[in-house]
Formats: sequence, structure tokens, C-alpha cells
Amino acid sequence: MLPDNILPDQPFEREGDKKNSDFFEEYLLKIYEARDKSGLTANIGDIHSIYVQVQPGDAAKYIAELSLMSLYRYERSYEYNGCRHHLLRIADEAPDFVVVEPIADPKDFTWAMGQMSVMGAKKPYTRYLGEVLWVEDLAELAAKQKEHGVNFIADLPENAHQNYVHWTHPSIYTWNQTGYRAKSSGAKEYMMDKEWHFEKADLDMFNQMKDLQTELDFAQYLEPIDHLATRIYMHDREHAILEFLTLSSYYFWGSYNIGDQNSSTNICRSQKAEDERFSPAKVFTANNTPYYVNHIDQLPSPTENFVLTYGRRMHHIAIGVKDGIIGPEENDYKNVDFVIDQLKKAEKEFLDQVIGSCEEGLKQIFSKKSRFSWLITEYIQRCYGFQGFFTKENVAALTQAAGQDDMNT
Repeated sequence: MLPDNILPDQPFEREGDKKNSDFFEEYLLKIYEARDKSGLTANIGDIHSIYVQVQPGDAAKYIAELSLMSLYRYERSYEYNGCRHHLLRIADEAPDFVVVEPIADPKDFTWAMGQMSVMGAKKPYTRYLGEVLWVEDLAELAAKQKEHGVNFIADLPENAHQNYVHWTHPSIYTWNQTGYRAKSSGAKEYMMDKEWHFEKADLDMFNQMKDLQTELDFAQYLEPIDHLATRIYMHDREHAILEFLTLSSYYFWGSYNIGDQNSSTNICRSQKAEDERFSPAKVFTANNTPYYVNHIDQLPSPTENFVLTYGRRMHHIAIGVKDGIIGPEENDYKNVDFVIDQLKKAEKEFLDQVIGSCEEGLKQIFSKKSRFSWLITEYIQRCYGFQGFFTKENVAALTQAAGQDDMNT
């Protein structure tokens, strides 16, 4: 039974079976109330863009990978604040995808976080950085969040440029950042020091990947990003969720216990976007028990093993697949089955077979980690208007497959 103090007018009916602490339930309500009272809920909008940083020299290969595996198309590049920024876009409504590549070899906080895990130290600049959110009034946002104890990497400039992004310090719970920028009409634009251009061979590679995608004929079934999933330590789970709700206008949708994988999946969703695909859900996955009792309980620990190996970080980005079936109904060959079969022809590797069924509501699959971003790509087909977020059986199978791959790294 759910606690009595769940906010009665929250936009989602609470889902899930994971019991949260009294602290969580108490401060969930208080955060909503403080957010509303300060005007932050009304001020903060949907996701404008997501930022992924790669090692110097890896950007072109990662862009080529994204060009094949998603609807994103390379737009242009520019230099800003010691990094090259490479912009990929689907449409103005969907979040832009910005691939960041350090120009030099700065020993900055991203590099420092990389030193704190085995695999992180091997590619210390490779990291999902965070999301940038639209805001109605950036100065008001900065003032109110500062009152709420939020720390930014710099003071908000006086008369900030309309394309300026105001970044928080990395979260101590997720190591992700949140950026804010003033809402504007028209096409999305970015601050830059100067334009930058890839060599012709790289541009040709991007076009070749898009041509291959056309040849394989699966792009028509793809949708924008469905959700963004971060893996964290067990003791950080509730704090990471509440912190994100403090930083955004999202709401807590619910948590599910995945018993046979000793983990839980926790979901926050937007209610502002007309189409949720244009402001993806945020997912936090954590162990139920800490790694140091594994030898006692003999329980699997795929989530915490990942965090121990790679550090707190984004684990996967899920891409939606349109609902539908290809060919005779009796063959039960769904759109997601076709998408994966076509990507395998392009030598893309996956961790398992497509998991789930439309009778259960969802079919989904994980790719192997990208060598350039260390992010897994998930493909997910929601069947027959399924409104839930996942099935416990699917998540258990996906978590197990990803855990086995992490141990083989």
C-alpha cells in the first residue's frame, strides 16, 4: 500500500512497488511545494539539448555512429570555451544532441571524475555531461535556485547572451550536470567563439552512414529519445531523485523493485511537453543492497558493479520505435525486430535478443556500449498505446544482460 502522504494532486498516479523512506516521501512533497511557491515549476520547461563529451579525436566516429543508429543528423560545429561542439538535430521540438570534444587536455573536473573509477581513468573525458532545460526567466531561475542551495560553475553574467547556458556543478549523486537557458522563439542557436569545420572525409562518413540507414530502410520506424537512464549507488538513490526534482519541473512517477537483479528502477517524467518524446523521462537505477555484502547475500549486483567500474554516470539512452507490425500478423514481426535485424546487417552488436512482447506492452533491447561514449543505446517499442514505463520482466532481463557485458569489459 502506498503511503498516505503522497501528493494528492500530482499529475501522475503513483506507480511501482518500491518502498521509499519516510524522509523521501516527506521531502518529495516539500520540494514540490517549494518549487511551486518560488515559481520554479512554472519557470522551468522541457529539455532543450543533451550534451555528451568524448575523448579528443573520437567525435567524428561517434557522430557517424549516431547518424546510423538514430534520427539525429549532423548540422555544424563550433568552438566555445576550450572545446569543439558538434551539433546534431532531429527537429526543433526534439532535444538537440551536442557532442563535446576538448581541444586541449584540460585537467578539469570532468577529467578528475574520470580518475575515480577503473574504466573512467582510461577515457577520462568520456562522459554524458547533462541536459539543458528551457526557462522562461533565466535571471529569476538563477536567483531562486541559489536561494535553494544550488551551486553553479560560474555566476550568471549581467545581461547574459540569449544563448548562454547556466550550468550547475556536477551532482555528487549522479555526476551529471543541469544547464538552463532562456526560452526563445525560432530555431535553436548556440554561443560560440568561432565556427569549426570537419575534413571532407569526415563529412562524407556522416553522409555514408545516413545513406546506409536509408538503404537499410529502418529510419521510418525510429522516434526521438524515449528516456535517459543513470546508474548510481544504492545510498544515493533517493537523494538523486529528489535533487533532480529540485533542479527541474519533472515529477516522480514511481519506482519498481527488480528483485532478481537486486536493483530498482526509478522514473521521473515531464508533464509540460505536448509529446513526452520531446522531453524524455529521466530514469535512475540503483542496487537494493550495497556491493560489499554480495559475498554474504550471494545476490547479483549488476548496477553497483557498473558504478564501481565506470563511476556514477549515464548508462543508456533509449530511442523510441514506432508501434506496428511488418508483414503477416501471424509472423508477429514487430517494427523493433526489423530495426534490430537491419542494424545487425550494419555489424552493430546487441546484448541479447529483443526482450518482451506486445501482450506485455513493451519490446526492447540494449546495444553493446559505444566505444566512443560508453553509452548503451536501447530501442523500445510501446505497443497498443501502452502508457506504463516498463515491465519488471523486461528490466530484469536487460539489467542482467548489461551486467554480464560490464563484467566482460
